[in-house]
Amino acid sequence: MCRAAARRLLEFRCRLPRQPIADALSNAPANDPREFLSAPLGASRAARFRDGLTAPYSGLQFLNRHRALWRYAILPTLVNLLITVLVLAMLASMVAWFFTVVHPWSTGGLSGWQWWLAVAAEIAAAVVLLIVCGGAAVLTWKFLTGVLCGYFYGKLAEEVENKLGAPSQPLQSISFVYEVVDTALHLALLVTANILFLLLNFVPIAGSAVALLGSTGFTFFLLGIDYLGLPLALRGTRRLDQFQFGRRHLEHTLGLGAAVFFLEFIPIFGALFLTTAVVGAVLLHRRIELADRAEDDDAEPLDEEADESTMSLKGDMTVSLRMPPKNREAGD
Repeated sequence: MCRAAARRLLEFRCRLPRQPIADALSNAPANDPREFLSAPLGASRAARFRDGLTAPYSGLQFLNRHRALWRYAILPTLVNLLITVLVLAMLASMVAWFFTVVHPWSTGGLSGWQWWLAVAAEIAAAVVLLIVCGGAAVLTWKFLTGVLCGYFYGKLAEEVENKLGAPSQPLQSISFVYEVVDTALHLALLVTANILFLLLNFVPIAGSAVALLGSTGFTFFLLGIDYLGLPLALRGTRRLDQFQFGRRHLEHTLGLGAAVFFLEFIPIFGALFLTTAVVGAVLLHRRIELADRAEDDDAEPLDEEADESTMSLKGDMTVSLRMPPKNREAGD
């Protein structure tokens, strides 16, 4: 009877809401960087997606509150702008070459149906050239920004981590070679996956819808891993484990990736917010880390209770096994 009452008391105590670790940071001073970690993560999938989507804005707020970090954020922003200008200049030169060389040559001296046929061939060639040059420009931009800006993004992420205080694991700087390999790997995955999804368009009825959703979701996921991978790489997390982290926190990863995807298409200001997305990714990772630690702390009493229940059950079984011989002796 007493044991059953104690067990019910333990069950009731374990169901009581526990104060998460992040709540202890809510009383931090106004200039304490940890105040950005006090906001609880969303409970629903939509709320978690919104946490990732608004991470670049949270990073901008953090930089404005701690302006000394801007010296680490200005350089990758300028490098991003310079790379964008160079790639756009190369694309414009290809367009100019087409109209100054190919266009006069294709229709010169023709008339009648031959002229119309040449115009149709020129339009087809222009579309193909635009797709090829546009794809090459995007890949060149992604590779250069991933390698050159990624190195400075790693330095910025490390400074933000130090500003937030010592993390649960020691930090190690991200090397330039790591950024080259990581960028090449992610680009290869992105191109391969989108080619495979492109082939799904030949499947009748649902093929195009599946291809669009699959390509968009995988692109968002990979972009989210690019940024959440920075605080993970600082902790020495392997690339495969980084993907597993993104899968466990899928909504956060997709939300951050969606924000990065749309920011890449915004001229000038997009380069600035891509830098603040790095800071937002570090903050988001810390909040996820705190939430996971709080869940582990809540799970420990349940494990202790299970052990106590198992021990008591073994004791009951021992008593029940010993009772029949006594009863038989009494009967005899």
